[in-house]
Amino acid sequence: MPLPINSASCEVVGYVEVVTPFRIAGWAMDLNVPDIAVDLALQIDGEIAVSFRPQFVRPALNENIGAGVDQVGLVWFEITPPAALADGQEHRVAVMAVADGCVLPAVATLVRHDERRVPWPRIVRPAGDTPRRSAEPHVSVIVLNRNGSGLLNQLFTSWQQQDRSPFPVEWIVIDHGSSDDSLALLGRWSEHLDLRVVALDRNDSFSASCNLGASLANAPNLLFMNNDIRWCMDALPQMLHTLRANGACAVGLKLLKPNPAHVSGHEVQHLGVRFKLREQAYWPYEAGLEHLDREAAHGAQRVPAATAAVLLVRRDDFHHAGGFHTDYFYGFEDVELCLRLERLTGRPVVCRNDLAALHHHGHTRLTGRESGIFERLMRNERVLQQHVGAWLKRQWWISLVRGDRSLCNEPLVIGLAGATESALGGKGAAAQLAQEVSQSCPHARMLLLPAAPGAHDLRDIHVLIVLDPQVNLREARHRRADLLVVAWAARAPDVKRWARSLDEGVTEAFDVCLTRSSTALQAALDAGFPSCRSTPDAPLGHVLTAGLPLRLSVMAAGQAPGSLRRAAALVAALRAQGALAHLHDAQRPRLSEVVLHLGSASAPVPGCVNLLCKSGERGDAQPRPGFDGVLDNKPALAAVRTVWESVVGPLVSAP
Repeated sequence: MPLPINSASCEVVGYVEVVTPFRIAGWAMDLNVPDIAVDLALQIDGEIAVSFRPQFVRPALNENIGAGVDQVGLVWFEITPPAALADGQEHRVAVMAVADGCVLPAVATLVRHDERRVPWPRIVRPAGDTPRRSAEPHVSVIVLNRNGSGLLNQLFTSWQQQDRSPFPVEWIVIDHGSSDDSLALLGRWSEHLDLRVVALDRNDSFSASCNLGASLANAPNLLFMNNDIRWCMDALPQMLHTLRANGACAVGLKLLKPNPAHVSGHEVQHLGVRFKLREQAYWPYEAGLEHLDREAAHGAQRVPAATAAVLLVRRDDFHHAGGFHTDYFYGFEDVELCLRLERLTGRPVVCRNDLAALHHHGHTRLTGRESGIFERLMRNERVLQQHVGAWLKRQWWISLVRGDRSLCNEPLVIGLAGATESALGGKGAAAQLAQEVSQSCPHARMLLLPAAPGAHDLRDIHVLIVLDPQVNLREARHRRADLLVVAWAARAPDVKRWARSLDEGVTEAFDVCLTRSSTALQAALDAGFPSCRSTPDAPLGHVLTAGLPLRLSVMAAGQAPGSLRRAAALVAALRAQGALAHLHDAQRPRLSEVVLHLGSASAPVPGCVNLLCKSGERGDAQPRPGFDGVLDNKPALAAVRTVWESVVGPLVSAP
């Protein structure tokens, strides 16, 4: 338990950098306990008006004082002062440290707004007075609750303290069979808010109850909000402006974790949802301060999804997208909804990271579960992959190649192996290729791996260009499942060198052979290599274009020699047609968009388009559960692509 802060143990320093009638911002910290946020107060004309604490980290300050990220906590504050500062009169303002009463130095101490603004009087209803709507609500706030009486009270209290919305708001609370005093609390708050309560006798799913609340809503805009949210600013009008005036399809905001006793400096929970590779698929994650170099932590930014802990959407768009998919149970339903909304409306999802709310993370998801419910959570990952997994694999790479940082918010990394730095600085074909790749992908990071054969560290590399057949990648470490290996064979003799190395087992099989001349291209095709032509404008051929080649894996019917030969022959045929095809390897799995099953005994792979190839076995001509179609014994790449497009196209449409 932390010791109480007093004047003897407190040494607060800081500076107020912004002083206006509408925004006061600066930093403050206790030099003796820099990892704990200090208590501050805003004085207006000598009277304390607002008490607060810093809400954000300040990396630049850590650098200036030589402290690590875990040594200094939340030091930066940004508050909206009371509306009284905009009354047209001059006011003296100051930020004071509560512990010792010291006033922080400031860029200014006097503020005045030339245009007098008169606040509209708030109506205080007497106890027992049922609120009456003077107009139809503009926003319907939908909240789910399960034994969250204390959290609900904090939510409503914070809303009433912060809300200055000029439009009416209605509240719809779906209660999941609470056994505490939640219903009694809701009855008391219904005297002060336009509040409707739907009391269920069970703990239903997030999707089903939110859809129920949306069906009861009278407003054209829906604000989904967890019961464990604490409103710390009047954010709704600005969120609504982004939704309606700026043309977003969904709007979220920054979520902060409640301040624990010892602040670690990593208090931002949510700056939007993005995707990253995990095993052989792409999964959503909440962007936070660990990705601060790539995230707009203090401004609005486009994201693929935002959490429904606080999410604003149009009611018509929500229903058009089919609402939250009920296959999920407290997990990923908000991610799929945002993907469908953007795909159906053509408008972006925006996270307003200049606005913030406090979130007791996980309370809505974990409170009051019946036994056995946790087993259903394991289904969420399978549902996500079944619904959008194959679609994500293509769209994530398109985002990576374009560098638009939409689905993928990591930089494209291209590695070169098998050449020295001096060789790449010369005038040979390899040096020319490296220069052309650098020019054609200006947003990519280029890494030069050691030229000597050996175990290479392929950490974070997306595309590896191997310039020498003697490079041995069999023992490579930290290889991504989606790594693309490109063999460089500029001339026909180079193709022969690659063929000899493959026969000798020195070089691991590559995904595509990159050639510079038509003669070399033909030699590679004759040798059975997946090949493409390199040009100065497209040095990596079709490997990094919008029409990325399909990644296929072929799963043999068994380990019998005949089955393996058939699978290898199909891989070679598909490579000759331009696919990035490989044999399915359970020991070293790779990312695949399509899995071709040569036997009916294998199970479908989640997150892929699964196709069954006829083998003459009895009953293999009929589709099976989990499979997306049946093709001929030796399917052409065009037939595979046709089925893939038909499956992936509607993956994020309305359920």
